[in-house]
Amino acid sequence: MGWMKALGDKRPDPTSLQVEVTTPSGAKDEHGRKTPEVAYVEDISQLPSPNVSSRLSHALIPPSTPNADLPFFSASAIATAVTENKLYIVIDSIVYDCSTFIHEHPGGCRVLESFRGQDCSWQFWRFHSREVMEKWSWRLRIGRTEGVKNRWAERPRWVGLRRLGDDIANW
Repeated sequence: MGWMKALGDKRPDPTSLQVEVTTPSGAKDEHGRKTPEVAYVEDISQLPSPNVSSRLSHALIPPSTPNADLPFFSASAIATAVTENKLYIVIDSIVYDCSTFIHEHPGGCRVLESFRGQDCSWQFWRFHSREVMEKWSWRLRIGRTEGVKNRWAERPRWVGLRRLGDDIANW
């Protein structure tokens, strides 16, 4: 996920951006008429900031809260959330609400949609590092659960001609 690291915390604050649109002089519109040069600048720092809590269906949990102290969601509650149009996924028995994150996910929305209401632990760890989890999970973490199943069995990992973990004696 090097491209995510490249962005780091250098992304601009959207409330401090200015928008400027210019049309070069001598440009022509679709009817062949000359268009005047126009500059439009808007200071959007005065716009109200989005209300994050209005988009969430649960209270934000402080990052310092240990996983053991998170609220418990039964497997049936996770399944019910699917019918309520919420995007809950489970990684290592921790429930994450990805309903708003789905549009920010670098891998696209289909990946998250395919695991709606399900466990995706081994798939997650195949693509993400612990560093990514520590950096992003705190704002999506909403609870813990047990009994939510992964649809697919984890495939063995191969190194060379052997499975990872096999020793020479098994040859």
